[in-house]
Amino acid sequence: MRLAELLTVDRVDTRLAAHDKNEALRAMARMLASGLYPSAGGDAPSVDDVERVLREREAVASTGVGDGVA
Repeated sequence: MRLAELLTVDRVDTRLAAHDKNEALRAMARMLASGLYPSAGGDAPSVDDVERVLREREAVASTGVGDGVA
């Protein structure tokens, strides 16, 4: 899956008011999980599953670029 396929208008929130990284990751997981579907059928991933993957990725290296942008 390409980044452009994930960053649709309904998954960008310029007014997100997360107070810390945990809140931001949870909000991002909610937005992503709402539109992800396995290509081989089955159920969409849960918000918890998406959040876990985001946290694993964040543990490798931060995705933050500064000034509240990640």
